Amino acid sequence: MVLRTTGWALAITGAALLAACDQSPPERENGFTSSAAADPAARFRTMPEKQLLQIAFQTAFKDGASTLTLGDTRYAFKPEGVSWIGERAVLISGGQGDDCHGCAGTLAVHYLQPKGDALEVVGAWPQAASGTSWGQPPEWTLRTDLASNPVLETRGGGTFQGYTCSAAELVELKPDAPLTVAEGIQLGYSDEGAMAGSAAQNINGKIIPGAKDQSFVVAYNGSSSARVTYERHGETYEKAKGSAELPAC
Repeated sequence: MVLRTTGWALAITGAALLAACDQSPPERENGFTSSAAADPAARFRTMPEKQLLQIAFQTAFKDGASTLTLGDTRYAFKPEGVSWIGERAVLISGGQGDDCHGCAGTLAVHYLQPKGDALEVVGAWPQAASGTSWGQPPEWTLRTDLASNPVLETRGGGTFQGYTCSAAELVELKPDAPLTVAEGIQLGYSDEGAMAGSAAQNINGKIIPGAKDQSFVVAYNGSSSARVTYERHGETYEKAKGSAELPAC
């Protein structure tokens, strides 16, 4: 059998081939296809954390202006961490304040929105959490076991007249803005420097999760052992009634 192909059929086949060849590949922007362009955060999410941290910090503190005067204190900021809330990057920066015993540093939080191949600041809170003595920013941990949103647990304190104390602050990173939901949570106490010739007390506490968005517990050990529950009332947490009383500064 001999197959015969008409010129008309060949013309259609040729046109189809030309149309197929003429189809352009998906547009690329900064190395990503159109699907990534539809998700501007994709480019930044896949970056090495160190690179993203640098870009986020340069965006938040434009032109290298990493010092801010807040009230009567001038703070020098350094990038410390970056995370995500939905499609927004969250930059956390430590602010060094005045170098004096009774001076505290600060912790800044910036929300950054991916836009094209850059980030833009959509919210800035340079004093999202207070620091510790000698102008130092607080130590911090980003926790996901306390609430539906990420929570910054910050820790600060100092030694005054022989008493050493530390306390925590909880800042919930809500989608629209950070919210301080608990502060002054006692974590550490020592009177070793003040109780010469007497039995000193040393207490250490740790925040452990309770019912998410409803409660958490501080477990203490050392000279005294106790478990203190904090319950949520509205937007903040308070000690449960009848909680154990511990030595405090």
